[in-house]
Formats: sequence, C-alpha cells, structure tokens
Amino acid sequence: MSHVGDEELRQLQEFIEELRGHFIVFDSSRVRDVEYARERLVPDYQKDLVIDMDPFFEKYRSIKPFFITYEPDPPVERFQSQEDRAKIDDSTKCILCGACTGSCPSFWGNKEYVGPAAIVQAHRFIFDSRDQGANERLEILNDRDGVWRCRTVFNCVDACPREIDVTRAIGEVKKLLLFNRMA
Repeated sequence: MSHVGDEELRQLQEFIEELRGHFIVFDSSRVRDVEYARERLVPDYQKDLVIDMDPFFEKYRSIKPFFITYEPDPPVERFQSQEDRAKIDDSTKCILCGACTGSCPSFWGNKEYVGPAAIVQAHRFIFDSRDQGANERLEILNDRDGVWRCRTVFNCVDACPREIDVTRAIGEVKKLLLFNRMA
C-alpha cells in the first residue's frame, strides 16, 4: 500500500470539499493510504445511503396485506375478542423496516423467497378472526419460496427492533398449512 503524497492529498481534499454537502464528513488529515481513501470516497457513494425497497414491498403486497371479507360491511365495526386479538398481537407490531428480511440467510441465498416480513404480515391477517382471506394467503405461502424456505435460523428474531417472535409466526403458518387449513 502506498502513502498519500502532497498532490494526492490535495486532490482528496478537493474531492472532500465537493462532497461536503452530501452528508459525508471525512478528516483528510487521517488519510494514510490512497486505496483506503479511494474505497471510502468513490463517486457512487450514494449506494450506501439509499436502499431499493421495491422488491421488499413487492413481496409484501404479494401476500395481500389487507382485510378480505366476502360479506357486506356490518352497520358497526367488526369486533374482536381479547383472545382473538392476542393471537395477532405480536405480528401487528411489525413496522416493515425489513431488518428481519435483511438478516435472513434463506433470503440471501434466494431472492425469490417471500421473506420473514411478508410472512409476519400474512400471519397478522391469517389469524385475524375478522378476515376471510386466510386460504388465499395460505395458497400464496404454501410454496417452495413461501414459508417452506425458512430454515428457522432465528436471525430475524434477533434483528427485529420490535422484538417480534418472527419464527414463531412462521411456524404457526406452517402448522396451519400442515394440519388444519382454514375451512
């Protein structure tokens, strides 16, 4: 590795000045290595600042994250017992940050996997006593790239800032698919 010469340091300082308005703070006096500096100050630096969440939200939308009912709307709101609400309490805490999906080795290996966040959202509706679209969501998730792709590594549980037991929710959906589909 080569050390920064006077001319290279001047060029780096000019480059740093150009970047000052772009959320980058860098102490050029600490630069000791040209390759190190170039790694940190490449022109496409925005890649670390912007995340393309479109694939994440496509998978989220694929599980139909909305109430599905086949009856006319009741004259009053749809009530839910405390016991029924307790079944979905954990999964309703999801803020769709994507931390669970980003930490999932199954997702790293297969971008077609719907991911833990989408499954948690599906769980929220599948087990909601007021919703009637459970079988539709179960059909979507009963796929090689649905719940069966999860290997129960528990990275998602550790990554979740809301402390949702993601693997429990995925397990409950798997259990429902295996033993007693919704009528």
